[in-house]
Amino acid sequence: MAAPTWLSWDEAVTAVADLSGAVLIVGGTDTGKSHFALGVANAAAQPGNPVWVVDSDLGQSVIGPPGTVGVGAVEEPVESLEAIRPRSLSFVGALAPPGHTVSLLRATHRMTQHARDRDARLILVDTCGLAENRLGERLKLAKLETLRPTALVLLERQDELQRLARLARVVANPQILRVRSPREATRKSTLHRRAHRVRQLGSRFQNARTVELDAGSVISYGGWPFTGQPLLRGEIRQASEALGVEVLYAEDTPDALCYCVAKRPNRRGMQRLEEFVRGRPVVVTPAFHLQDLLVGLIADDNHLVDIALLRGINFERRVYSLWTAARSLERVRILHYGRLRARADGVEIVHLRPNDL
Repeated sequence: MAAPTWLSWDEAVTAVADLSGAVLIVGGTDTGKSHFALGVANAAAQPGNPVWVVDSDLGQSVIGPPGTVGVGAVEEPVESLEAIRPRSLSFVGALAPPGHTVSLLRATHRMTQHARDRDARLILVDTCGLAENRLGERLKLAKLETLRPTALVLLERQDELQRLARLARVVANPQILRVRSPREATRKSTLHRRAHRVRQLGSRFQNARTVELDAGSVISYGGWPFTGQPLLRGEIRQASEALGVEVLYAEDTPDALCYCVAKRPNRRGMQRLEEFVRGRPVVVTPAFHLQDLLVGLIADDNHLVDIALLRGINFERRVYSLWTAARSLERVRILHYGRLRARADGVEIVHLRPNDL
């Protein structure tokens, strides 16, 4: 195979600024993807003819809070992507793609389509740093198939994305621009990344308050509560005896028998419950998993009204208690469970597994 033709940073910025359609920007962690998107946006933006930027980096998002995919428009030069006001947001509820790739693809497509529906000339799709391993490869190829971009920009330190470039030509055949990552694009520490997420998430809840949301007025998504038939008190008592911990609430859902428990049961308790239900799939959720959980509040037009922290669920009253800055919940029709538990100041508590709810 012939050696790749590399573009300099400035050459690539100029070339992309002259394009139209969607451009997917891909590279490993801290290779300068956001900096490249900023350079192109500032070079191409014009009043009345903005460049649109889709931020699909869940963990290091700057257009919107962590756990979301955001889109914004640049009509005049800005100092950083953080200065871009989100025009729309789509909720994923996780900080990394593993276990959430379908939601991430849907969210990225939705935000890209938001820009296309507004006759955007150029749409820059910034992506996360998951690119070099096989999972990252599959994710990027899925984005190529979904978005069908005009061009693919590959930011590389060496030749680590050569295989992805070859696959991309087969999958979607975009124009491919390979660019050396600048030397000043240094790797950020884990602490730096976490501090960024804390700032972004905490700022979203600065004007938050506690509100209640009637579970009967919304459809829950991504979690089992209120998706099945509540179990009777006798059935709940028997499950409590089997588990050895108090079952606070339980449902028979299409996927499994689901239990909310006062505390996490031990392995022997889980074995007794599985014997008691005679092979039915079970999900056991400690009540604290439903406290300080990031959730998305979504309107019937699929627009994200806002994010919230779930303070808890009153199963008897069928009411969600939420900490949110949303001015009104009247338009909310879907409550989308995330997998991040966090404090109101943005500090992360724990990341739940995809199957915990």
